[in-house]
Amino acid sequence: FGATALHEAASRNNLVVLHSLCQRGAKVDATTKLGETPLIYAARENCVDSVNFFSIAAQTWITLERMGLPLK
Repeated sequence: FGATALHEAASRNNLVVLHSLCQRGAKVDATTKLGETPLIYAARENCVDSVNFFSIAAQTWITLERMGLPLK
């Protein structure tokens, strides 16, 4: 239903692929036709490492934005 590679990596707790996809510009807020993000996929599958990955990424993004640093 429109899941991306990021959705699949998140639901499999594959941090290597998550990191690689994000470095290459994958949209962490991409949604499926049902409106589900990669974070929702990770949470549904109890992939704690993936959930933590998205949490840390969000915190980093907010910090960089507040510092006025350019975001990729």
